[in-house]
Amino acid sequence: MYRIRIKLTPNAKANAITGCIDDVWQIRIKAQPIEGRANNELIKYLSNVLDIAKSNISLDKGQTSRIKTVLVEGLEESVILERLAKAAD
Repeated sequence: MYRIRIKLTPNAKANAITGCIDDVWQIRIKAQPIEGRANNELIKYLSNVLDIAKSNISLDKGQTSRIKTVLVEGLEESVILERLAKAAD
């Protein structure tokens, strides 16, 4: 299990990873932060980027905060970081 720290920006024009600053990934999500929509969209987006099932991704901390901690199961740390970096390019 690997933890990813994320700074989430909702209401973006498109879902995108904009980079990583001090081990915190900067991610923009199209969904609004209403009733968990942005969190659900984040998990869906990460499952596509990391190419794993949504059930392997869970929100650990930050349900209502922009700074979140996400748990990823089923992939090694090096693979996760490589796929996130590739999506950020």
